[in-house]
Amino acid sequence: MSRRPGKSDPFRAERRRIVRRATWLTLGFFLAAVVVAVVGSAIVAWLLSTTGLPFLKTWIVLSIIMIVVPLIWIAVEAIRRRRGGGDAP
Repeated sequence: MSRRPGKSDPFRAERRRIVRRATWLTLGFFLAAVVVAVVGSAIVAWLLSTTGLPFLKTWIVLSIIMIVVPLIWIAVEAIRRRRGGGDAP
């Protein structure tokens, strides 16, 4: 029994479209999260600048903490899941 390429092409095209849309949505949510982290860090840095801390340095440090720490957590969880030690769903 051989596969006929003509029959599965609409399903393959639909699957590609769904994957492409999901990829764009994921990137959009990621960029939105980064924007929220940077703007939130700017607000906190502005509030802390009233206590005498330099705004720009505080903003940079807070932005790094808000973006890098969750990424490290995600990487650790992915490694744990790959090794089979995690209780991930």
